[in-house]
Amino acid sequence: MSKMGTTMTMGPKGQIVIPAAVRRAVDLQPGQRVDIEVRNGVVVLTPIPNDLIKYLAGKYKGTPSPLKDLIAEHAEEVRRDEEGRL
Repeated sequence: MSKMGTTMTMGPKGQIVIPAAVRRAVDLQPGQRVDIEVRNGVVVLTPIPNDLIKYLAGKYKGTPSPLKDLIAEHAEEVRRDEEGRL
């Protein structure tokens, strides 16, 4: 991705206008939601696509998932319950 930047001034309500060239570069549309994060002291804006599930799947790709642990824990609980009934 090429680097694009400009300097803007924040208004009294904390609002910043994103220049049209930047909006076009990331296909940001009016009314579209934006994820705001602070990473190492830098504010990062990420447009949230209309397909939120696809966005979240990509956002958390590569992070450890507790799902396997939860499934294993549940299976162990079921096994103990079954043993208690016999």
